[in-house]
Amino acid sequence: MASSSTADEDRRWIVLTMVCLALTLGLSSLALRGYVKLRVRKMVTADDWIMLIAGLLWLGYMASQIAACANGFGAHTADLRQNSYYYVVGTAHNGDVVEALRFWFVSTLLHIGTTAVVRLSASLTVLGQPHPRSTFRRWTVILNLAIVTLASIAFAVLLALQCTPLSAYWSRNRAEASSPSCHFATTVVQPGWYGFAALSLVANLVLAFFALTPVLQAGLSWRKRAPGAVLNLFSVTSVVMSALQLAQVPTLRDTADLSFAAGDFASYALLVPSLALVAANLAGLGPWVKELGWDAEGGEARWREGNRGLRMRTLGRRRGRSAMNVMRGHGEEGDEAVLEAAIEEGLGRLESTGAEARAASGSELGRERG
Repeated sequence: MASSSTADEDRRWIVLTMVCLALTLGLSSLALRGYVKLRVRKMVTADDWIMLIAGLLWLGYMASQIAACANGFGAHTADLRQNSYYYVVGTAHNGDVVEALRFWFVSTLLHIGTTAVVRLSASLTVLGQPHPRSTFRRWTVILNLAIVTLASIAFAVLLALQCTPLSAYWSRNRAEASSPSCHFATTVVQPGWYGFAALSLVANLVLAFFALTPVLQAGLSWRKRAPGAVLNLFSVTSVVMSALQLAQVPTLRDTADLSFAAGDFASYALLVPSLALVAANLAGLGPWVKELGWDAEGGEARWREGNRGLRMRTLGRRRGRSAMNVMRGHGEEGDEAVLEAAIEEGLGRLESTGAEARAASGSELGRERG
């Protein structure tokens, strides 16, 4: 990628840096969840299939954002017409505003879909946690999920209908994006971004609150509190990114230079579902740590259990020798063999007891003579 004529204002590298950060965190959490589910637990639930759908949507979102940046998203629209020199292909255009905004429109729809599916998975996790006020929490989470899901669907439909035809939104002639053909976009969709972003922020706050309460319980050991703290770190950070995304909504009004103006908005938008994806994958981090053998308390308990089992097996072998000596006569000489083995064992015990008594008396006699 070549730099624009105003390199200090080219935001493509900022957006791509956010993409790399999101991919690093998201792919790591998906790999950990897949390893635990397929290799450790060997059990796949409905929530895992939901997370698989979310992961596929998220990967499509990342790919669309990379394609948008490759075509000039993040740079000024005026700079995309200029020629730049590439080491591999030689002189070429700096980008194409049509392809840049088309891919960004697709990534916006995937952003909405990914966030909705990840929020569904997180809601199911919160509903599955035991809590004294489970009825209140259950209905709060259900209503929260229903409202924000319906809002996500409605807003995705509004985005698809904002221009007639829709191609006017990413037209090379940027005047068409503010023409009567996109009147619906300027009067409804752009103000609607405030409502949708604010509603998403509230929904994420509700889920983050219910995920945080178990960590704040009194008397909880640090080994159990630490995994919950890691989970809530990503959850709260996702909420912060939602607030920053909401603050960048006014930049979307600059339709003439949208490829550059929406750069900061897109950067925060990338991190919202990505951090939520990590938090949803790590929602069961505590049980995963124990199953993977990374929990120190669990490892110590297994060590004690193993030692106790070893002692029980050793004692059983010692008792088993006498039992085998007694039972060895079955099938050979009948009851007489059993009786003879028992007598021999009794005589052996008497002999050992007598030897100990003689040794004790000998030591006492030696002391008296001395």
